[in-house]
Amino acid sequence: MTTHSMVKAVHSLFEPFTSEKISVKNRIVMPPMTRFFSPGGVPGADVAAYYRRRAANSAGLIITEGTTINHPAASNHVNIPNFHGEAALHGWAQVVKEVHEADGKIIPQLWHVGTNRKKEDPIPNPEAPSVGPSGLDVNGATTSEALTGAEIQQLYRHMPRQQQMRSELASTG
Repeated sequence: MTTHSMVKAVHSLFEPFTSEKISVKNRIVMPPMTRFFSPGGVPGADVAAYYRRRAANSAGLIITEGTTINHPAASNHVNIPNFHGEAALHGWAQVVKEVHEADGKIIPQLWHVGTNRKKEDPIPNPEAPSVGPSGLDVNGATTSEALTGAEIQQLYRHMPRQQQMRSELASTG
Protein backbone atom coordinates (compact mmCIF):
# COMPACT_ATOMS: atom_id res chain seq x y z
CA MET A 1 0.00 0.00 0.00
CA THR A 2 1.40 3.39 -0.94
CA THR A 3 1.51 6.37 1.39
CA HIS A 4 -1.10 8.11 -0.77
CA SER A 5 -3.53 5.18 -0.56
CA MET A 6 -3.01 4.90 3.20
CA VAL A 7 -3.77 8.59 3.66
CA LYS A 8 -6.85 8.24 1.46
CA ALA A 9 -8.03 5.25 3.50
CA VAL A 10 -7.60 7.15 6.77
CA HIS A 11 -9.44 10.19 5.39
CA SER A 12 -12.41 7.99 4.44
CA LEU A 13 -12.95 7.35 8.17
CA PHE A 14 -13.90 11.01 8.54
CA GLU A 15 -16.44 11.03 5.70
CA PRO A 16 -20.17 10.88 6.50
CA PHE A 17 -22.07 7.64 6.07
CA THR A 18 -25.78 7.24 5.30
CA SER A 19 -27.92 4.13 5.04
CA GLU A 20 -31.67 3.57 5.09
CA LYS A 21 -31.72 3.60 8.89
CA ILE A 22 -28.94 5.90 10.01
CA SER A 23 -26.75 8.81 9.02
CA VAL A 24 -23.53 9.52 10.88
CA LYS A 25 -21.06 12.39 10.59
CA ASN A 26 -18.11 10.01 10.15
CA ARG A 27 -17.32 6.30 10.04
CA ILE A 28 -15.69 6.09 13.45
CA VAL A 29 -17.72 3.70 15.59
CA MET A 30 -17.07 3.20 19.28
CA PRO A 31 -17.67 -0.48 19.98
CA PRO A 32 -19.37 -1.84 23.11
CA MET A 33 -17.08 -2.06 26.12
CA THR A 34 -18.47 -3.42 29.39
CA ARG A 35 -17.58 -1.04 32.19
CA PHE A 36 -19.42 -2.16 35.38
CA PHE A 37 -20.25 1.46 36.32
CA SER A 38 -24.03 1.23 36.75
CA PRO A 39 -24.76 0.23 40.37
CA GLY A 40 -27.92 -1.81 40.58
CA GLY A 41 -28.14 -1.80 36.78
CA VAL A 42 -28.88 1.95 36.62
CA PRO A 43 -26.65 4.27 34.57
CA GLY A 44 -26.00 7.54 36.40
CA ALA A 45 -24.60 10.96 35.63
CA ASP A 46 -21.06 9.56 35.39
CA VAL A 47 -22.17 7.17 32.64
CA ALA A 48 -23.90 10.00 30.77
CA ALA A 49 -20.74 12.11 31.04
CA TYR A 50 -18.60 9.19 29.81
CA TYR A 51 -20.66 8.73 26.64
CA ARG A 52 -20.94 12.50 26.12
CA ARG A 53 -17.12 12.78 26.10
CA ARG A 54 -16.92 10.12 23.41
CA ALA A 55 -19.52 11.91 21.30
CA ALA A 56 -17.77 15.26 21.78
CA ASN A 57 -14.50 13.72 20.60
CA SER A 58 -15.89 12.75 17.20
CA ALA A 59 -17.18 9.20 17.51
CA GLY A 60 -19.63 9.03 14.60
CA LEU A 61 -21.65 6.33 16.32
CA ILE A 62 -21.47 4.96 19.84
CA ILE A 63 -22.65 1.46 20.61
CA THR A 64 -23.24 1.23 24.34
CA GLU A 65 -21.82 -1.38 26.62
CA GLY A 66 -24.03 -4.44 26.94
CA THR A 67 -27.43 -3.47 28.35
CA THR A 68 -29.42 -6.37 29.72
CA ILE A 69 -32.86 -7.38 28.54
CA ASN A 70 -35.67 -7.99 31.00
CA HIS A 71 -34.87 -11.56 32.06
CA PRO A 72 -33.74 -12.70 35.54
CA ALA A 73 -30.54 -14.33 34.26
CA ALA A 74 -29.64 -11.72 31.62
CA SER A 75 -26.81 -10.15 33.63
CA ASN A 76 -23.66 -11.53 35.21
CA HIS A 77 -22.88 -8.52 37.44
CA VAL A 78 -24.91 -6.08 39.54
CA ASN A 79 -23.10 -3.09 37.97
CA ILE A 80 -23.94 -3.92 34.35
CA PRO A 81 -26.67 -1.56 33.10
CA ASN A 82 -30.18 -2.75 32.43
CA PHE A 83 -32.29 -1.64 29.50
CA HIS A 84 -35.52 -2.13 31.37
CA GLY A 85 -37.14 -0.74 34.50
CA GLU A 86 -38.07 2.86 35.19
CA ALA A 87 -34.84 3.93 36.90
CA ALA A 88 -32.54 2.37 34.29
CA LEU A 89 -34.54 3.80 31.37
CA HIS A 90 -34.48 7.23 33.00
CA GLY A 91 -30.69 6.88 33.27
CA TRP A 92 -30.42 5.92 29.61
CA ALA A 93 -32.64 8.87 28.65
CA GLN A 94 -30.07 11.13 30.32
CA VAL A 95 -27.25 9.37 28.45
CA VAL A 96 -29.04 9.86 25.12
CA LYS A 97 -29.70 13.53 25.96
CA GLU A 98 -26.02 14.14 26.77
CA VAL A 99 -24.82 12.37 23.62
CA HIS A 100 -27.27 14.24 21.39
CA GLU A 101 -26.25 17.56 22.97
CA ALA A 102 -22.67 16.74 21.97
CA ASP A 103 -23.87 16.10 18.38
CA GLY A 104 -23.42 12.35 18.75
CA LYS A 105 -25.44 9.27 17.93
CA ILE A 106 -25.85 6.27 20.20
CA ILE A 107 -27.52 2.87 20.10
CA PRO A 108 -27.70 0.24 22.83
CA GLN A 109 -26.25 -3.22 22.63
CA LEU A 110 -29.07 -5.44 23.91
CA TRP A 111 -27.60 -8.26 25.90
CA HIS A 112 -28.21 -11.55 27.64
CA VAL A 113 -25.05 -13.18 29.00
CA GLY A 114 -26.35 -16.72 28.57
CA THR A 115 -24.43 -19.24 30.61
CA ASN A 116 -21.72 -16.75 31.60
CA ARG A 117 -23.01 -16.34 35.18
CA LYS A 118 -21.03 -17.47 38.19
CA LYS A 119 -22.71 -17.81 41.58
CA GLU A 120 -19.57 -16.48 43.30
CA ASP A 121 -19.82 -13.16 41.39
CA PRO A 122 -22.09 -10.32 42.54
CA ILE A 123 -24.96 -11.18 40.19
CA PRO A 124 -28.50 -9.88 40.25
CA ASN A 125 -31.14 -12.54 40.91
CA PRO A 126 -28.69 -15.17 42.16
CA GLU A 127 -31.57 -17.63 42.46
CA ALA A 128 -32.10 -17.53 38.68
CA PRO A 129 -30.21 -20.30 36.90
CA SER A 130 -27.98 -19.47 33.95
CA VAL A 131 -29.62 -20.21 30.64
CA GLY A 132 -28.32 -20.75 27.15
CA PRO A 133 -29.22 -22.60 23.97
CA SER A 134 -26.80 -25.44 24.70
CA GLY A 135 -26.62 -25.27 28.51
CA LEU A 136 -22.82 -25.27 28.18
CA ASP A 137 -20.31 -22.61 29.20
CA VAL A 138 -17.39 -21.47 27.00
CA ASN A 139 -15.29 -24.39 28.26
CA GLY A 140 -17.95 -26.95 27.36
CA ALA A 141 -19.01 -27.60 30.97
CA THR A 142 -22.70 -28.07 31.64
CA THR A 143 -24.17 -25.12 33.54
CA SER A 144 -27.86 -25.78 32.99
CA GLU A 145 -30.26 -27.71 30.85
CA ALA A 146 -30.25 -26.65 27.21
CA LEU A 147 -33.09 -24.27 26.43
CA THR A 148 -35.98 -25.60 24.42
CA GLY A 149 -37.04 -23.90 21.21
CA ALA A 150 -40.02 -22.42 23.05
CA GLU A 151 -37.76 -21.01 25.79
CA ILE A 152 -35.48 -19.43 23.19
CA GLN A 153 -38.52 -17.86 21.53
CA GLN A 154 -39.64 -16.51 24.91
CA LEU A 155 -36.24 -14.85 25.44
CA TYR A 156 -36.31 -13.52 21.90
CA ARG A 157 -39.71 -11.93 22.53
CA HIS A 158 -38.01 -9.56 24.98
CA MET A 159 -36.02 -7.98 22.14
CA PRO A 160 -38.85 -6.14 20.32
CA ARG A 161 -39.96 -4.57 23.62
CA GLN A 162 -36.39 -3.47 24.28
CA GLN A 163 -36.25 -2.02 20.76
CA GLN A 164 -39.49 -0.16 21.38
CA MET A 165 -38.02 1.32 24.57
CA ARG A 166 -34.93 2.32 22.60
CA SER A 167 -37.16 4.22 20.17
CA GLU A 168 -39.08 5.82 23.01
CA LEU A 169 -35.80 7.12 24.41
CA ALA A 170 -35.11 8.67 20.99
CA SER A 171 -31.79 6.94 20.64
CA THR A 172 -30.18 6.94 17.26
CA GLY A 173 -31.03 3.61 15.69
